[in-house]
Amino acid sequence: MAIQNGLILSVVLIALATAVAIPLFWKQVDRSGITISTGKKRAAAWLLGIAATVVCIAQFGNSPEGMAIAAKQKAEKAQAKAAEQQAALAGGQKDAADAAENRRTGQHCLGWNDSYPQLVNWVKSNTRNPKSFEHIQTVMMPIDKNGVNEVMMRYRAQNGFGGMNIETIGATVDPDTCDMKKVIPF
Repeated sequence: MAIQNGLILSVVLIALATAVAIPLFWKQVDRSGITISTGKKRAAAWLLGIAATVVCIAQFGNSPEGMAIAAKQKAEKAQAKAAEQQAALAGGQKDAADAAENRRTGQHCLGWNDSYPQLVNWVKSNTRNPKSFEHIQTVMMPIDKNGVNEVMMRYRAQNGFGGMNIETIGATVDPDTCDMKKVIPF
């Protein structure tokens, strides 16, 4: 019954809007030949048209077809949310796998320029001229049978005669704390 009343109301509103809007297309001229303003009629036609549209939309939402469409949209939203949660879970598993791989390879212990900061500091503190230190390359080996990573670093530094030498040095690294265990000269 409510749906029929809503449809009747929307038909009445549409008819009223049409009845008010039709004279808007006629030119209305007063005795002096000046066109009469139809602004109030135009505004009334717009308001009646908008009211009829709102009533039609509301009544469609209450109809069985409208409810079926709303239920379908709600199910699609729920399905999309479940897919997002599944993707987030898979992303979390991927992040955990990446973290495990970084731990195995020791990449998480390297600095922003792919150097191992503790070994760089050790070398700088044991060279004749720490300002001459230039990092060339650092290679981190995966965890070995002893449960540590090995790191090898090539660097350039000034020797005792003022010349620049390229040297290689290594160290063992704890994969959990990234602490240097011992230095390995090459």
